Amino acid sequence: MSISNIKLSQETPFLIIARVKVKDEKQKEYIELGKEIDDIVNETEPGMLFHDLNCDSKDSCSFTWTEILKDSSSFVFHLNSPFVKETIKKQVNLIDECL
Repeated sequence: MSISNIKLSQETPFLIIARVKVKDEKQKEYIELGKEIDDIVNETEPGMLFHDLNCDSKDSCSFTWTEILKDSSSFVFHLNSPFVKETIKKQVNLIDECL
């Protein structure tokens, strides 16, 4: 529940938090793919202000992506990126579930 009175517009930054549970024994492969994704997104998406992958210290199979995008146009650009679409397909075989 949000109790904020903030008015949103096309210039409002986007915050994305995506949590995933990786299949056991696939953590290293997922981290390597995460590094590849992070490097390319940071190089090719000027509207991506922050892009990071973290592993839960209490569960080595749980990961959290945190992304901050400049505005709604940057979010649409990110979603339509052929690289992003390709890497989402690569993740399917590594992820056990989305949290």
